[in-house]
Amino acid sequence: MLRPTLDSRSLFPNAWRTHQLRAEGYAPRQDLDDALKEYQAALELQPGEAELHEAPGQLYLDNHPDADAKRELEAALALDPSRAHALYLLGRPLYVQNQENEKAVPYLQPALAEGGELLGMAYVRLGQFANAIPRLEKAAPRGHFQNVHYQLYLAYHKLGREKLAKKALAPSQDLRRSSLEHGQAMVMRSAPPEPEPQGFLACSIRSSKVASSNAKPEEPSKKSMLTGTTAHRNQ
Repeated sequence: MLRPTLDSRSLFPNAWRTHQLRAEGYAPRQDLDDALKEYQAALELQPGEAELHEAPGQLYLDNHPDADAKRELEAALALDPSRAHALYLLGRPLYVQNQENEKAVPYLQPALAEGGELLGMAYVRLGQFANAIPRLEKAAPRGHFQNVHYQLYLAYHKLGREKLAKKALAPSQDLRRSSLEHGQAMVMRSAPPEPEPQGFLACSIRSSKVASSNAKPEEPSKKSMLTGTTAHRNQ
């Protein structure tokens, strides 16, 4: 099971989302190791976030390490027992497909009862926006799915309710803005210093500095001295 290893603080309250977004970028490319590393980094910043266990649980499930998937999904439910997606993943893909139907029932029953966000997103895809809105509104405060606010925005937008659409989209925009700011700060802090010159170049630079520091002030030429003397006499 992924475990938080640091109790670090950040100037950005949603800094962990940056790692989550990176993990979600690795997952479709089947880059399991890098995705899990990013989820681990997110978990270090936000150890009580259930979705940071649920998402790796699904990754494990998609790649068939069922024991690891079970541990992560159960960790997600220990933090938030109402997570419909984690309940569903434990019930159907894990137990039903393995012919363990009796184990599946306790997970699938509450999944159907709590799965408003799943049904809401399904209604959006079907074009039934009026049916989608109450389910998505109920799910939005819990934030079980990263794009639930965007789905709610789509439903309101398709119904011509632009004021509510804009309000629904605001949390998603704030999250992306915070993640971008944190990512830029991380890049600035992690930029490597310029390497010191090595070998012949380093020796040449050091020799040049020594020669400059030991150089005597340039004496005026005889010509300039004579010119200065003549000018003084003429005065």
